[in-house]
Amino acid sequence: MNFLSAYYKLLPIGTPAFLLVTGLLLLTMCHNKSFAALGLVHAVTSEQAADTVSDHRSGPTSSQAANPAPSHTSRIGISQTLGTPETPFWLHANRDGRIPLHSAKTLLLFGEFHRSFLHGSKAADLDTGFRIDTRLSDGGNRLGFSELYAHLNIRGWQLSAGRFYDTMGLAPDYLSTGSMLMSRNALPPFKLRLSTPGFLPVPLTGGVLSFKARWSEGVLTDDRWVDGARVHQKYLYLKIQPVRNLNLIAGIAHNLMWGGTSPELGSMHPTFREWMRDVAARPDQSVFVNETPVGNGLGGYDFGVEYGTDTWSAGLYRMFYIEDAQSLAFSNPWDGIWSAFIDMYDGERPHRLVSYVLYEHINTKKQDADWYDALGRGRYYSHYVYRDGWIHHGQVIGTPLVLIDPERIGIRDRILVNNIILAHHVGVSGHLGEQLSYRLVATYSRNYGVCHDQNSGRGCNGSVDEPMQERETYVPFRDLRRDRYSFMMRMSFPVSVLRQVLFRSPEAAGSGAHSETLYAARPDEAGRSGTGRARGLQMHLSAAIDAGAFHDRPLLGFELGFTLPM
Repeated sequence: MNFLSAYYKLLPIGTPAFLLVTGLLLLTMCHNKSFAALGLVHAVTSEQAADTVSDHRSGPTSSQAANPAPSHTSRIGISQTLGTPETPFWLHANRDGRIPLHSAKTLLLFGEFHRSFLHGSKAADLDTGFRIDTRLSDGGNRLGFSELYAHLNIRGWQLSAGRFYDTMGLAPDYLSTGSMLMSRNALPPFKLRLSTPGFLPVPLTGGVLSFKARWSEGVLTDDRWVDGARVHQKYLYLKIQPVRNLNLIAGIAHNLMWGGTSPELGSMHPTFREWMRDVAARPDQSVFVNETPVGNGLGGYDFGVEYGTDTWSAGLYRMFYIEDAQSLAFSNPWDGIWSAFIDMYDGERPHRLVSYVLYEHINTKKQDADWYDALGRGRYYSHYVYRDGWIHHGQVIGTPLVLIDPERIGIRDRILVNNIILAHHVGVSGHLGEQLSYRLVATYSRNYGVCHDQNSGRGCNGSVDEPMQERETYVPFRDLRRDRYSFMMRMSFPVSVLRQVLFRSPEAAGSGAHSETLYAARPDEAGRSGTGRARGLQMHLSAAIDAGAFHDRPLLGFELGFTLPM
């Protein structure tokens, strides 16, 4: 589905806002300093520029706080991804939908431009931008906007419209498997959002209590079983700071897929009253009782503890995943995700060998199942009306550890093939020198398919009189287990470093004359442990492996990429 059709589908949700976005983007492009953006689109074609894995770490760096970002930024890039016989997990997961599933080779080109208006104003500021991607792949070609947005910030509140990266959950997404609600695995939908980007103090509490909130309405623009489905999202978090440097956070998040046109049920645009019932997450009802079915809802209870100083910070988070009314009462206490991280950003040692460590534990085994049911009975990310489930443009919107069959998209068969998971994940990043940074991710998962697999493809519900485990069709849960091991390492450095290493003179090599210049500048990492923006042409090298019972032999993959700030 092209950009214009997505634009017109969003008009009923927020016509004034989208007209505003269009005007602001035109203003941006027409500004005398913004014609470089037009050149970027040309550069994407003529220079074959594309992106590699982006940095997802949340929070500004200390240097960013001291040196505000320029009023406009732009860059171009190129990357080539190769896999044998297909791309390993960590070369396509959490890539904003840019690398297709089951592809063996992908050439990705991109150009992006971001501009701030009213820069430095204390009352308000406006950010606009776009990113255009060109993908040539055996998994499908694509040319389109992966970002096209405007953010208006006024006194801690932000009104956003367009397509932009947007995750949900307390836990950091840097080096993560991603939020179970909304990660960076799929192409973002177009949306209109009102939010507080950070926590705002609650009046009369002396800064001890603060809150963070969000309300958004969007549209899914891919070809799917229910065409034109909408997505409603909201959350509310409260943060208490009982002592200095310590934060205690709790909140609830809710997502709802609603509306659209079903091949079986026709138009499913509810009345305002019905929409409010779904938005309020009322208990589920049968689709055959009402002409308008209820939406596909999912959410989570989210808790966190954070502690930070001037040189390091750490956090522990727990999200309890919610799929239906039954799980609202903590019926699945083990399902969800644990996350813990430590981030070290000592100014005296800005390029540590290890500066960031993340651990995650993911569990989706119970899913509302009683002792007599098949495990996974809740069918996470699936729905009886929205049969394509929680996906967008062929990628899972939540955790990429849940697997789908792309061949089933847009047909009546449910596309999920694996949503019962027990996984452990570790991410580490740091520097091997001032200009040489690395990232390492390693994931081990036990996978048990879907609940139907325990009953030879039939139903998932048992009963006290006829437990699932006593049926002739029952397949023991342990027999379905398939282990998977996924690893990736990425290194980033300026091309000038490679040039110095390859072309320095024998005298310089013998005398060590380049030992000071080899690590003289900061690489392109821009997380909280960072020390600045990348300058000059950057090179990225990635190697990944995916092994286990999902494949007859291990998958090997490599990626070579270049990015150039303009």
